[in-house]
Amino acid sequence: MSIKRAVLLVILLALIASIYISIDSKPNYLSYVFKAPKAGAEEIKKPNGNTEEDKAQKEKTLALSTTESMLKNREYAKEEWGKDVSAHMLVSIKDGVNVASDQNSAVQARVMGFFGSLHIINAPVLTAGRLLYPEELEDGTAVAVLDEQTAVKLFRTGEPLDRYLKIDNKEFRVVGVIKHTRNAADKEPLRVTVPLLALDEANVQSDVYIINLKTSQGQGAYKKIKSSLEGVQSGGTLYNISKEKQRSLLPIRWGIGFIAILILNVLYKMLIALSKQQFESEKDKLNDKYFQSLLPIWTIKAVLVILMWVVWLFAVYMVLQFMVEPVYVFTEWVPATLVEWADINTAFWNNRNDVTGIVELRTPTIIELRFYHRMLTLLCISVAALLLKPYYQIKQKFE
Repeated sequence: MSIKRAVLLVILLALIASIYISIDSKPNYLSYVFKAPKAGAEEIKKPNGNTEEDKAQKEKTLALSTTESMLKNREYAKEEWGKDVSAHMLVSIKDGVNVASDQNSAVQARVMGFFGSLHIINAPVLTAGRLLYPEELEDGTAVAVLDEQTAVKLFRTGEPLDRYLKIDNKEFRVVGVIKHTRNAADKEPLRVTVPLLALDEANVQSDVYIINLKTSQGQGAYKKIKSSLEGVQSGGTLYNISKEKQRSLLPIRWGIGFIAILILNVLYKMLIALSKQQFESEKDKLNDKYFQSLLPIWTIKAVLVILMWVVWLFAVYMVLQFMVEPVYVFTEWVPATLVEWADINTAFWNNRNDVTGIVELRTPTIIELRFYHRMLTLLCISVAALLLKPYYQIKQKFE
C-alpha cells in the first residue's frame, strides 16, 4: 500500500471514529414530535345569561392556552405510562425569531422553550451564570439562557447576566450563557432557551413541539406510550433515539462486514494454497519413506489443517451473524414468513410507507443522525474502495 493511500485511509478512519463518538454520546430516549399548537390563550365563550349562576361563571372563567391545556392532559398520560417512563420533558422550537436587547440591537435566532426534566438531554457547557431552574420551567418565569455568540451580538459582552432581551415585546432576564456550538441539525447559528410557558405567554408561534421520554423498560412499552401520546396530541411522529442511533451506525457495520469478507477471502486462498502445498510436500516424501512411517506426522498435520479450516468456517459464521444482527433491532424488516411472497411484499410496503409521507416532522436529533448516516455511508464506501487494490495485490500472491 502506498504512503498516500495509507495516509488517506487513516484520515477517513479518524473521521469515522469521530462521528461514531458523536453518535454514541447521545442519550437514549423516545421523542414524539408534532406540529406546535396555536400560541396564546384559547377563546372561551362565556355565558350570556344574567342569572346569578352565569355571573359567577363569568367571574371564574379563565382562558387557558392550548399549551397549558396540553400540559394538564399530560397528567392523564403519566397515569397510563406508569413505571414505563421515568422522566419526560416538552421542547418547543422556533427558527428565525427576532430577539432584541436593551441596547436596541437585534438578531435572528432559534428560540427553544423547555418544560419538564431537562436531564433527559445532554446539558450544555455553561460559561457564565446558570441554567434554567425547574421551578422557573414550572411557573413560566421570564428568564433566558443564551449561547456565547448570541450574547456578544446582542450585548457586546459574553456575560450579560441580569440584562434584558425582548422576544415579541415580552422581556426576559438573562440568567446564563452557554458555550456556542452548531451542528448539522441547526438552521440558525444563534440560540436562546427560555421556559416554554413564558414563550407561550409571549404568543410566539413555535414550529414544532417535542415530547422527550426517558423509558425505564426499554422498547417493551413503545406501543403503549405511542398510543397515549397520540391521545394527548394526535398527528405526531414517535422516534426511538436508541434505534435511530443504531440505524445511523449501519454503514460502519456494513463496512466492517465487507472488510471481514475480503480478509476471509484472502485467508481462504491462503488455506487452499497451504493445503495444496502440504499435500504435494507429503506426496514427494513417499519417494523416500514408507507410508507407515509417515502416518503419525500426517495425522498431526491433517488435524492442524482441519483445525484451521474449522476456525475459518467459524469466522465466516461470526461475520454472517454480525451482518444480520440488525434484524433483531429492526424487526419490521423481517417478513412474517420468509418464503412467502405475500408476506415479503407486505413487509416491503410497510417499510416504504414509513418514509414516503409528503409531510414529515423531524427533531434536531433525527436531522443530525441522518446527516451522520449519509456521511458514514460516503466514508465507509471510500475506505472500501481504498482497500480494493491492496486486497487484489495480496490475493494474487496466493493464486
